[in-house]
Amino acid sequence: MLDNKAISQAMTIKLDNTLPEYPAFEEGYRRAPDRGFRLTKEQTKVALKNALRYVPEELHEVLAPEFMEELKKYGRVYAYRYRPEGRIYGKPIEEYKGNCLEGKAFQVMIDNNLDFEIALYPYELVTYGETGQPCQNWLQYRLIKKYLEELTQDQTLVIESGHPLGLFPSKPEAPRVIITNALMIGMFDNSEDWEIAEEMGVANYGQMTAGGWMYIGPQGIVHGTFNTILNAGRKYLGVPEQGDLEGYVFVSSGLGGMSGAQPKAANIANAVGIFAEVDQSRIETRLNQGWVDVMLHDIDEVFALANEKLAAKESISIAYCGNIVDLLERAVENGFHIDLLSDQTSCHNVYNGGYCPVGMSFEERTRMLAEDRDKFVEEVDKTLHRHYKAIKALTEKGKALLAKVDFAEDADTKAVEAQKAETKKALEALPLTMPSREIFEEKKLLSIFNSQKWAPLSESCLACGTCTFVCPTCQCYDIRDFDTGNGVKRFRCWDSCMYSDFTKMAHGNPRVSQLERFRQRFMHKLVYYPANNEGIMGCVGCGRCLAKCPISMNIVKVAKSLAEEATK
Repeated sequence: MLDNKAISQAMTIKLDNTLPEYPAFEEGYRRAPDRGFRLTKEQTKVALKNALRYVPEELHEVLAPEFMEELKKYGRVYAYRYRPEGRIYGKPIEEYKGNCLEGKAFQVMIDNNLDFEIALYPYELVTYGETGQPCQNWLQYRLIKKYLEELTQDQTLVIESGHPLGLFPSKPEAPRVIITNALMIGMFDNSEDWEIAEEMGVANYGQMTAGGWMYIGPQGIVHGTFNTILNAGRKYLGVPEQGDLEGYVFVSSGLGGMSGAQPKAANIANAVGIFAEVDQSRIETRLNQGWVDVMLHDIDEVFALANEKLAAKESISIAYCGNIVDLLERAVENGFHIDLLSDQTSCHNVYNGGYCPVGMSFEERTRMLAEDRDKFVEEVDKTLHRHYKAIKALTEKGKALLAKVDFAEDADTKAVEAQKAETKKALEALPLTMPSREIFEEKKLLSIFNSQKWAPLSESCLACGTCTFVCPTCQCYDIRDFDTGNGVKRFRCWDSCMYSDFTKMAHGNPRVSQLERFRQRFMHKLVYYPANNEGIMGCVGCGRCLAKCPISMNIVKVAKSLAEEATK
């Protein structure tokens, strides 16, 4: 088994045995919330080992208690002691050490992610989106910098979730750095296991640009946001090709990492923009940077200023310090007309701080996130329902918009049937070598479902989900309303996906094993799809799944194996 000495001897690029002075923390900068400590004893050992592996063994006695304290207090090992003193920012490239231009450039990119003026939580290495990091901790930061200083044009640095695997021989035209983040295998591909993995220091969710070291702040997407809202105006509001959004209201929420682009895009498009944000410090950052024009705390004042600017045909970007749900509900009550509506909160991460429950201050949100996660999740769900209802009410009141839309006449039934027949004929002509479709008739569903063939067929499946992604006929999920006996709830039901967390919403029938998920995919193709589509097979014979599958799993092989058993 590898010990500290063996690891140290194997590393040619490593941190030295000098213990840095503990850095001072400047006041006034946002700090990441406590992520919660929920590791078992064995998982805690792994978390500490993962952090301590980067430093010489003689420093472990001092650092182990520090790392343990961080883990219990913040839910993560950040290794604060190893943060360089002072401001980190993207300096001129010639100020960096390196053996090639790319190695220096990558250092500029990483430092830009952690600039006080850019990063959401600079001391916790979070660039944006509540969790997006270039690496997990300051130990990794220092070590990556060392690797980049040594990198040559004949090498490639491989990074996995912030951990540098090493420099590998390559060639000048090859990538200088290859990065992967938070790759979870199918069995553990769910939010709960991912959070545990991140806390243990074995996974890092870099989001899209932070984890790739290429985040440059709102300016990186302001052009895309401008194009989006302007084209939305052209498509839905009748804005002419050469026109802009003068006289129109654009409302959104969130002024975090990328979201400063929204108010600036509204200004450029000549719209009246209103942007809700619960964290006043983020608004103040955008005000200081010039990305938003004014901050208001009262909704009535927001609407009054917006109406004033609309009447004057002037553009303005207004930051409302409060919850977007309060703003939208008041808009419904007051009849305030909203032309375009979007969202830029971290809704992909609602239960980890990316979304703030209505009626709760940002400080209360942060406290509850750390102290009572179950209650926090409950409040988030309630707010999401209110958020949806407010949007729906505003949409239903968009009579002016609906009046501009030309609805097609109901299609002639005969024409529909003719198209169906043509489609069926084309599918039947495809070069599939499937067994007779009679074998997979709905009446034989149970015998196929209970077949003993599923176990050996599923053994080699990796549960990677590639087949689902590339299939042109996969219906990965559907949205359905269910009467729970305690009110109607809306669920997203994943019917043909291999991923475990998606299948937990499978009509109250979660598929907990790999065999069950494997069976579901092929039952959908061979039985369920034909039953719902007038006998048309759920496979068009394109071969994408076979070509992309790591084990070359062939649907025809599965069908024939099941058919052999059915005909015995």
